Amino acid sequence: MTIRQSLSLRVRWSVYTVLLLCGMFVTSSGAADGFPRLRGDIYLHDPSTILECDGRYYVYFTGDGIGIHSSADGITWVYEGQVFNSPPSWTTSTITGFDGFFWAPDIVEVDGRYYLYYSVSTWGSRRSAIGLAINTTLNPDDPEYQWVDQGLIVQSYHTSNFNAIDPSVLLTESGQLWMAFASYCDGIFMIRLNRSTGKRISSNSTMTHLAYKDMIEGAALIEHDDWYYLFVNWGGCCDGVDSTYEIRVGRSQSITGPYYDRDGVRMTSGGGTFFMEGSGNVIGPGHFSLFPQDHGDYFAIHYYDADYGTYGDKVGGQTTHGIFPMTWDDEGWPIAEADWMANYRFASDVRDDRGRFHGLLHEDATIVADDTYGSVLDLSADNAYVELPSGVGFARTYVAVVKANDLNEGQRIFSLGQGDDEILLTPAIKAGRGTRPQLQITLDGVTQTVTGTDDLEEGVWTHLAVTLDGEEAAFYFNGELQALADVSLSPLDIKPMNNRLGKHHEQDSDVFNGSIASFRIYSWALSPDEIVEPVPTIDHPGVGTSYVPGMDLRFSGSADDFMGVPLNEDTLTWQIEWHHDGVNERITEITSVADSNVVLSQEEGFYRLILRASDDANRVGQTTLDLYPAPVDTPEPWTALYSFDNDAQDDLGNLNGSLRSGAQTVGVNRGADHYLQLDGSNDYVNLPAQAGQWRSFGAWINWDGGNNYQRILDTGVNTNSYAFVATSHHLGQPVFEMVIPNGGGTRFLEYSDPLPTDEWIHMGLIMDGSQAVMYLNGQAMAVLQSTNLLPEDTNPNKAYLGRSMFATDPYFNGNMDGVVLSSEVLSIDELMSLCESNSELHLWP
Repeated sequence: MTIRQSLSLRVRWSVYTVLLLCGMFVTSSGAADGFPRLRGDIYLHDPSTILECDGRYYVYFTGDGIGIHSSADGITWVYEGQVFNSPPSWTTSTITGFDGFFWAPDIVEVDGRYYLYYSVSTWGSRRSAIGLAINTTLNPDDPEYQWVDQGLIVQSYHTSNFNAIDPSVLLTESGQLWMAFASYCDGIFMIRLNRSTGKRISSNSTMTHLAYKDMIEGAALIEHDDWYYLFVNWGGCCDGVDSTYEIRVGRSQSITGPYYDRDGVRMTSGGGTFFMEGSGNVIGPGHFSLFPQDHGDYFAIHYYDADYGTYGDKVGGQTTHGIFPMTWDDEGWPIAEADWMANYRFASDVRDDRGRFHGLLHEDATIVADDTYGSVLDLSADNAYVELPSGVGFARTYVAVVKANDLNEGQRIFSLGQGDDEILLTPAIKAGRGTRPQLQITLDGVTQTVTGTDDLEEGVWTHLAVTLDGEEAAFYFNGELQALADVSLSPLDIKPMNNRLGKHHEQDSDVFNGSIASFRIYSWALSPDEIVEPVPTIDHPGVGTSYVPGMDLRFSGSADDFMGVPLNEDTLTWQIEWHHDGVNERITEITSVADSNVVLSQEEGFYRLILRASDDANRVGQTTLDLYPAPVDTPEPWTALYSFDNDAQDDLGNLNGSLRSGAQTVGVNRGADHYLQLDGSNDYVNLPAQAGQWRSFGAWINWDGGNNYQRILDTGVNTNSYAFVATSHHLGQPVFEMVIPNGGGTRFLEYSDPLPTDEWIHMGLIMDGSQAVMYLNGQAMAVLQSTNLLPEDTNPNKAYLGRSMFATDPYFNGNMDGVVLSSEVLSIDELMSLCESNSELHLWP
């Protein structure tokens, strides 16, 4: 690689935007797929309202002594300890069996003091109580910081018609203080509190009944535009991905109700307008609280992450804090902007365009060239299939453009499920009944189906789509609605934790013998019009993008028709809008171009980047990206390239390193090119601390083998705060590991096979704050979903090639070349292009 080539790529990336995670969301036909992706220690249950104090946000949650998390920006959170070192004496004497594990706190600021309400109970008991603690600050470093317990506020008994847990407190605009609370039993109740003390206005004051459902809890009160809104959870919590929580809402013009849903049904009679259900990796959303920002409303919840951690003995289901944008419709009802889509176009691997649900090729599954689509997924080899993340199965619409080589019985285009429960799309129903495609959904031995009316033909590209709304399933064949069927089962019932294209989700079975040109998944049930809309994609800027005021933003995109066939750029229209304080101003409109640029000058509000695409039938599809200004101290993006032609200098002139302890660069019989040679004794490369703020890493590696945990790259501070890539761990596979203090545990990613020795291979790792993807020779080999950390979160002051932060770990023994580090989220193609030192020496599939 020449320096000129490197510099040209560096310039290209510098005119994109600074990559941050705050204040951005993406929509596509109503899909908000870029809500702020929280980082750090975000693992909690029953979060309180988030409050700001002394420049930091604080949230309180269920746990020993009441847990505390804090954040400077609302994005990266750290653990701050707990409110009580030991439970107040009244709690253990009043509630038999209580051991100091408090539930579901909520907090409100009143006249310069903070009122923290908390639940005292034991599992399955109605004997419960809500208590209060008061502080004058939330900052643990403030000399005045001290939680002073105020004792009991309200109590329930085994004979009560309510359960005194789950407080939600609202200080109204008129200055009154109210608390909604309770769980199951007769539903949700409310009492008025004394603003001066935070306690009940009197021991026998009126208790108002607000809402009822057989499974209801987690109430939240908010005030908006002369209305009071009551959010509640229906369903059950505390069972990982098997939790059934969903959020419902009603409203009233009186704080005490009655509260009605959109259809006019009283919430005390079981009413509640749908607000949010489990979808994608966000399962069992609950404990709503409003989190208003200058540029719009957000709301916070907890959920069970289908793609991360464990819950009890179940894989997946880590309890997690989430923040989502919220809008209001023309009738004043709140809308959760939490919809998403995943679009797999198989350009080079199984990444989705939104960068959220990266899949993996298995066995002999390959990406091959195609005259119509450019490239397609080939599943014709024996046992070839694709593995998809757990979260991608929790959806409402599945679309596949397929070509079958044969139509033998038992094949699966996709299979989503766990155990015997499954959602599958087969290209042909049972032998003797034709070759009509069919969707089958099976739960506890009961199967419901919807079947197309046309036969699938071998060797013909065909568009198949199915929508499931929980009551009815619709089947589309080449965009035409062919069948409607009563299908009450949904993916939320199946809980599909194991998902595959081309094969049964767990077992050996007949593999789909054919190809897939595109596979799209939507969190909502598409309408007939949406099914046949073109599908535009904003390629740049990417998910997780903010802008620096005054910069020249380059943007680019593309589109396919509903069959997945690429559309020409003359079908595209770009529109840029500036939004501020409810005013929308169109900045520019550009037609018939795939990419262009615009100067974003405003320091307040946000810009909306809209890409529309039209097809030959004048159908229009739209996708939207909202970009907010980055903080004023945002560092400039950077990329560093180490070809080792000039020791450890950065070919791009950004982050020069140095050779240490005998590390050397050597030449080979290929002109002036060199590579780094490390003998595993104590030699290494020292890089500037800024290199530890990488998001993309790539290098050509020629490993000589040896002991485990040899470091290829290690950045961070010490053994408590680091991010490293190593040749192998104790089982012998390549590994990435990251830890920060109070960051919610270790992030760990490994490849299933050992790293080859005595041959040049390319190794890459790309992180976007949500997922980490490990590549070997340009192919994704391992994915860690819901990473929720970036190397910059380690606050790095050290960066090494070939050396570990751990004194007992061995040094790297082998050679490196074409090492790239970047603060930007590069694609693997861009990363490999930068890394390539000599195309004749380094060839990859």
